[in-house]
Amino acid sequence: MAEPSVLRSTSCFLPPTRSQCVGTPFTAEETTACFTARMGAATHRTDVFTKEAVAIIYEQSKGIGWLIDALCNQCLFAGAIEHVSQIDDRLVRRVGQVI
Repeated sequence: MAEPSVLRSTSCFLPPTRSQCVGTPFTAEETTACFTARMGAATHRTDVFTKEAVAIIYEQSKGIGWLIDALCNQCLFAGAIEHVSQIDDRLVRRVGQVI
């Protein structure tokens, strides 16, 4: 099994493992870096989430990987339903009230 730090560094937008659920939370900088890398790889866009949206996601999730993933997934789903081209802080706040 991989070291927890290796698992932790790859957890953004992936199903949580036990070590990620009980591991050290991400920092704000790690959360931002994860968003940039994952969205860039998936969409060739690094601006899917605004900087303000990422800050709210970090604030609401407290840096816990699986909560970041859950909130991001729901935001992407809501954004698709609403036909938005960018996830902003208002959408994140609305989704965060439901989760």
